[in-house]
This record gives sequence, structure tokens and C-alpha cells, in this order.
Amino acid sequence: KQDADITLDDCLKQFSSPEKLGDGYKCDHCNAENTTSSAYDVWRLPDILVIHVKRFVYTMYVRGKLNNMMKYPVNNLDMSKVLGKAAADFDPNRERYDLYGVVHHYGTMRGGHYVATCKNESPNQDGKWYTFNDSRVIELGENQEVQSSGYLLFYSRKRMSAHNMINLNPPVID
Repeated sequence: KQDADITLDDCLKQFSSPEKLGDGYKCDHCNAENTTSSAYDVWRLPDILVIHVKRFVYTMYVRGKLNNMMKYPVNNLDMSKVLGKAAADFDPNRERYDLYGVVHHYGTMRGGHYVATCKNESPNQDGKWYTFNDSRVIELGENQEVQSSGYLLFYSRKRMSAHNMINLNPPVID
């Protein structure tokens, strides 16, 4: 619906739910009709997760940008819900993410402007959020990270995977 608020959880549930593939299909083995479906299973997640939210609709009847307010968590996005059962049972607390950046699109399907908001994790910044709009950088007020214009969401895993850790210390040479 064009004016209904949605959540990122709604989108993730729809992404991982089975989709009926076609009418009129008949199974060669059992002769059952309309039994085909497809579903996505995610078995492993990256330490840096980028979620692209579909903000444009293009069909035979409708073309345009969706401006629904989508609520997405800033902290503790739980991705264990989209994992295959065996992977989720392994360690569900490992699949939690925090938002650190968003790309926004302002405008229409025919044109517009892109702006980024990012969290500054520098020790003296205390996790403040900033908007980067061309040559202007503006500090965001409290709770302004979530906006209806967001369509690319950047999350980092709260507990990094051991196989992705990088030793940033220079090597010691004797």
C-alpha cells in the first residue's frame, strides 16, 4: 500500500517467504496442479550487511516511487529470522547488527538527489549521526536517523566473525 507504514522486519519476512510460481503447472510425477513455489534461504551472513530497499515500482499499470515510511532498527537488527533453520539454531545472538549508514533518495523516479547519513564512531564523537549533502555536513538531532527516504541501509555485525578479523597492528621486525 502506498501510504502504509512498514518495517524492515515486514520486508525480511516477505523476502524469505515462499512465492507461488505459476498457475497451470502440472507435476510430471503426481499430476498435482499449481504446486510450484520458490523460496530463498540464507545460510550465512556477512559482517557488513547492505540492505537495498525497493523504493520504486514499475509494472504495466503503475510507475513511481514508493514513499512509505519504513521503520528500520538503529540497534540490534535481528537477522536470525531470515537464516535457514540449521544456521539460526547454531547461535542466534551472533546475527545482530547495528546501523552505521543510510543512503537517501529525495525526488521522483525521473530524477532526484542522493544524501548520506552516517554514524561517527570516533572516540570524541560519542556515536553522533551526520548528514552528508554535497559539500554540507550537518549533525543530526536525536532519533533522526530513520527517515522515509532511506533505501540503502548499512549494518555492521555486533560480534564480528573470527575469520573476518584483520590484524591492524604493524608486524614486528627483529
